Amino acid sequence: MSGSSMSTQDRSILAEALAMLLRERSYAHRLAIEIAAARAEQGPDISEYGVVDILRLSREFAPDGPNRPEHPYVQRLLQPKCAGSPSRRTTVATSEN
Repeated sequence: MSGSSMSTQDRSILAEALAMLLRERSYAHRLAIEIAAARAEQGPDISEYGVVDILRLSREFAPDGPNRPEHPYVQRLLQPKCAGSPSRRTTVATSEN
């Protein structure tokens, strides 16, 4: 079923469900980043959490459709990293170093 053939009420319900899913997936991603940072490991990529797909569907089914801006959290995560910026990975001093 495409977004254009749905009733306004159905679109609203679906948009709300996608917003809830986005919050949950974003929280899971933030938590995974914190855990990875605590272990001095590279954090997971946002694409592993389906957030980009959720946002695409949200734009399709939202009342304001494709004109809806990206979620600020995802905007920040999807920005390309500068070559000169430090990575999240850190070196941990051990007796082997």
